[in-house]
Amino acid sequence: MRRSLASLLVFSLLTASGCSMARSPILGMLYQDVSDVLLVNEGPVPEVTKVGSSQAMSILGVTLGDSSLDTARRNGGIKKIYYVDYYTWSVLSVYGRTETRVYGE
Repeated sequence: MRRSLASLLVFSLLTASGCSMARSPILGMLYQDVSDVLLVNEGPVPEVTKVGSSQAMSILGVTLGDSSLDTARRNGGIKKIYYVDYYTWSVLSVYGRTETRVYGE
């Protein structure tokens, strides 16, 4: 009986951890450390004067935070966005973190 209960618990944790996947152009189930561009305006990119960021994280399928573009823009006091990128880090799909970075003036 204990062995069945332990197996069920392990299975439940592994199944629930699938909800902890963060945004990424590629999927890394064991370990993930990725940066990528999300948005770039056309034309030459001027000198960046401000940077804003926002973050969200997930632990065992419980997700907290706000990694939205608008929150990152407000956090940096940015009115005109030149480009946006993001950084994603996760381990075993159990813990994940995403940060959105907005660059502009």
